[in-house]
Amino acid sequence: MKQHYDRVVRPTTFEPGDLVRYYYHRKLMGRSPKWSRYYVGPYRIVKRVNDANYVIRLNDRTRAIIVHVNKLKPYYEFSGSN
Repeated sequence: MKQHYDRVVRPTTFEPGDLVRYYYHRKLMGRSPKWSRYYVGPYRIVKRVNDANYVIRLNDRTRAIIVHVNKLKPYYEFSGSN
């Protein structure tokens, strides 16, 4: 199973300054999980701790947090022009 997984998996890496979305699963009282957003952001990558962990920060005034790479995905800006 590990050999098959290793053949298929594509490791994700980010550089300091990249914008990412952070998976933050929370249940809100009185709201259906169907309508909840689980990815929040955009956060900015501050530092790469190791291959699996990154330090992210929402903006300069917020506290930095260390998160696993599995909880991050790239942020793409939407250019609302048709």
